[in-house]
Amino acid sequence: MATVQPVSAGQMLDISGVGEVKLSRYGEAFLNEISRIQALGNQI
Repeated sequence: MATVQPVSAGQMLDISGVGEVKLSRYGEAFLNEISRIQALGNQI
């Protein structure tokens, strides 16, 4: 997840080990955190 840094649900589903269940459970939290980290990176 950290290497790929998906920005959409579709991109998350392309990651090995992520399916519909994990996406529905954790997808929003991961996408929000990845977005936050990317925004911080742009400020450095």
